[in-house]
Parts: sequence; structure tokens; C-alpha cells
Amino acid sequence: GEVATRQDALLQAVGLPTRFSGIDPRESVDALRHDKKARDGRVPFMLMRGMGRAEACHEVPMDTVLEILREIQE
Repeated sequence: GEVATRQDALLQAVGLPTRFSGIDPRESVDALRHDKKARDGRVPFMLMRGMGRAEACHEVPMDTVLEILREIQE
């Protein structure tokens, strides 16, 4: 969407990456499950609800995380 495109442009403008490589998305998801902040298999994420609006969320399915990581992988 428009917000994601704008965020990508802002990150690129300051030299920050918007894609990654060299890491297996499945290994990343497995590591998240063992994060010290994980509770009952749920990992807290800060989700952007709009420009400048973030929200803590503990209900993100790991399948969704894996799908997104695959989408942003180079």
C-alpha cells in the first residue's frame, strides 16, 4: 500500500535496508520462538498501523511471519 511504499522510500533515503539475504526465513522464525520475550509460543511485535502509529501485538501467527520474511528476501 501507499504507507509501505512511503516507508520503504524513507528507509532507503537514510541508507537502511528494506530487503535481506543470506538468512533462511524458517531459521529466523524458529529463533523467534525461543526469544526471551516469547510467552506461550507467542512473540511480541511492534506493528505499524500508519505513519507514526505503532502498536504492540502478541497475536501474529508464525506462518504469517514466515510468509512476510519470504516476501522481503532478496
